Amino acid sequence: MTAAVNGQSDLLPKFRLQDFSSGYDQPLGIVNCGDSRLFIVERTGRIWICDSAGNKSANPFLDISDSVLTADDEQGLLGLAFDPDYSANRKFYINYISKTGNSRISRFKVSLNNPDSADRSTEYLLLHLGQPFPNHNGGQLQFGPDGYLYASFGDGGDAADPFNNGQDLNTLLGKIIRIDVHNTTGNLRYGIPPTNPFVGMAGHREEIWASGLRNPWRFTFDSQNGNMWIGDVGQNNWEEINFQPSTSTGGENYGWGCWEGAHFFKSNCDASNIPPVFPVAEYPHTTSACSGSIIGGYVYRGQQFPRLMGKYIYTDFCTGVFRTVYKDHDVWVNRYLRTEEPFSYTSFGENMNGDLFVSSASSGEIYAIVDSTIITPSFTAQSENQAMRINSANDGRLLLYPNPNTGEFTVQMSAVKEETLPVTIVNHVGQVILSGNRSLHEGINEWSFSILDLKKGIYFIQVQTEEGTVAKKFSVQ
Repeated sequence: MTAAVNGQSDLLPKFRLQDFSSGYDQPLGIVNCGDSRLFIVERTGRIWICDSAGNKSANPFLDISDSVLTADDEQGLLGLAFDPDYSANRKFYINYISKTGNSRISRFKVSLNNPDSADRSTEYLLLHLGQPFPNHNGGQLQFGPDGYLYASFGDGGDAADPFNNGQDLNTLLGKIIRIDVHNTTGNLRYGIPPTNPFVGMAGHREEIWASGLRNPWRFTFDSQNGNMWIGDVGQNNWEEINFQPSTSTGGENYGWGCWEGAHFFKSNCDASNIPPVFPVAEYPHTTSACSGSIIGGYVYRGQQFPRLMGKYIYTDFCTGVFRTVYKDHDVWVNRYLRTEEPFSYTSFGENMNGDLFVSSASSGEIYAIVDSTIITPSFTAQSENQAMRINSANDGRLLLYPNPNTGEFTVQMSAVKEETLPVTIVNHVGQVILSGNRSLHEGINEWSFSILDLKKGIYFIQVQTEEGTVAKKFSVQ
């Protein structure tokens, strides 16, 4: 057995999509509000509720379809975020393209007497931004670990950033902004966080958090450490993933439109004089008509699939290729997972347990992301203790005693034939503690373990069989 040194396993999952919920019209957002429900955002202007079993609500949570412009494929209702104090103040926020073709960020409240229905009359416009062209609208909304609302806007559209908005720090186009929705500054309907990077600088919009973006679709925060991941759609040749550590004080310039990914794009880009931060991962376009359009995803922090732990999962709208990015000994790794039809994947989301889901505009379905080496995954609401388990229909093949223990324990496993199987011990966040192969003979096999440096906590022993992964949870005290 050898101990692993990485924060996540270098083993790749057997990546699959599992049908979860259906019947949506061009879904492009999956959001949770802190309970077992998922809120499914449709581009056409409706938000539906999906329960933990995948059942779609009979009526929409919110319907503003008569106020949303959808003439262009990149217009519509684009983003949703729930206030960090949603359970108490009932507030949520949306980002959409109005009938005038411009971006609006508005606040709503849920109905006082019905948690499954929003009160449309409570709409309060926070921010309006003119859009010179119908494409490249961004639209993501996310509350950061700091409690501020982050929002993305594309470069204004057309092609090749004709107005150099990506590098112009006097416009919100081509940016990620950070605002305080619980306070106001001057005549604004929101506050400017005092630690924003361009506060007090003449000729700079103080809302700006990051610049040099073409069409950021989507950005998310790692729920464990607060790192920001940004998927930015490329122009002709390159799709990119940008990374911002949680220790950042903002102000990063991700290069567009001087650079496409890590590749020089054009010289007349009116650079902001802020050196570019190049992506941690990128991939080239193919030769097909729809050759590349990145869909930014999430870092997996669920408890069901250890091989996904700590890995950033993303896909491409045009090709249906799913990939993962993670760090291996200070080196960024970008690895292929699987190509999944029917393509047209539009957005990722996570539930309260950290399980990941992805939406497809063409099929109108929501799919759960699974590692098929784990048998019978569950996506129902779980208690904190239940969420720490690994599901397995066959864990009766494994016996482990004593449990709890101090790091010394015995494992028994039954086998119907002679075989050699991979055995792994992981902690509750998926970090590999020990891994190696064990030989089995027909009948009952017994292995003894003595790992005296194990810290107190929850662990899993996993044996990968032909039928799937057999797992047993144990605790060290």
